Amino acid sequence: ASALRWGLGVSYPTELFDLNLELWGNHYINKPDSMAFSRENFVYITPSLKFKPQWWINFTLGLDVRVSSDKDESSKLVSFVGHNLDLPNYPSWKLTLGSHIVLNAGAEKIRGGVGEKSDIRKKVDFYDRLLKEKEKTRSIEEELRRLRREREQAEKELEELRQLLEEEGK
Repeated sequence: ASALRWGLGVSYPTELFDLNLELWGNHYINKPDSMAFSRENFVYITPSLKFKPQWWINFTLGLDVRVSSDKDESSKLVSFVGHNLDLPNYPSWKLTLGSHIVLNAGAEKIRGGVGEKSDIRKKVDFYDRLLKEKEKTRSIEEELRRLRREREQAEKELEELRQLLEEEGK
């Protein structure tokens, strides 16, 4: 027997989660002997969620749902220990739970070295600096407004002095 295993998937990554959708299956080019179990083509769709709490660890939860038919092409003469079980050759659904842990220190060095601040800490520091700069900008704008008012007041006083001098000079 020869078969073609295939799959197609998409992933929508976010900072903390990845949303995934896969379509995968098996298509027999040459079917196995009729006495073999599980000789049918099958297709599953798998929505899954990957949780990434840290850069070095993640957890995946997926649900495989069979979208192909439940047709049994196995020989009815085949049985387990004399019992003819009426079970599907492929389950209608499967739950998948997995984890991925980075154990080698080399990956940590590639990400910026041991002891470096985490990405989240860097972002918090960036936004703190941004807020401080915004506050500085506000205080500078306030100082500019105050200086403009003083200049306008000085211009008025200067104009009044000119008028007084002109009146005295007449």
